[in-house]
Formats: sequence, C-alpha cells, structure tokens
Amino acid sequence: MTDRLKLIALDADDLAVISAHVQDARVQPADIIWRQAEKRLVIGMNRLDWAQALHGQSEPRRLLAALRFDRVLACKSRRIDLAAPETVLELIGIEFHIGAEPPA
Repeated sequence: MTDRLKLIALDADDLAVISAHVQDARVQPADIIWRQAEKRLVIGMNRLDWAQALHGQSEPRRLLAALRFDRVLACKSRRIDLAAPETVLELIGIEFHIGAEPPA
C-alpha cells in the first residue's frame, strides 16, 4: 500500500507546491467534472510520482490522483474536445490569477 498524499492550497505558494506534484499528469476530458450547484471542479488524473523519480528511479510510476477546487463560480475550457472524452491531455501546471473575490 502506498502512502497517500493530501495537500491543500491556501495561497499562491501552496498552489505552486501542488502544481509541481501534478506537473505532466495525464487527464482525460471524461475525468473533468464541473459540479455547478456545488461550486466545485474535480479533475481526476494519473500523475507522476515525482518523489520516486527524485530517488533515482529511472521510470517513475503513475499514481491515481484528484484535484478539487471549491468555491468555483464558473468553468470554461479552450481547445478541449468534450466530444472525445477518452483523449489524453497533459497537465502542464496550475496557476491562480486574481479576479473578483468570491462571495463568502
């Protein structure tokens, strides 16, 4: 059994740590779930085990993982073909851009 990693981001520095952990993850459109009524976005993925890679393993393993964003007011996509839900996408990173403050 592998150790489970659970991270939470409260600021931009925290989000940068999470972004590093999910860099180069494989995502399929079918695993991107927008729950508008809950104001939640969930993204299932196969991420690289970067800790294993840093310990000298030549071929890092992939782990099932999920990202969950709460208090999401809108969700849009560009150049993702939702009609092809099995397409494999590669997640490059995650960034936060300041916009309007969400309601409490």
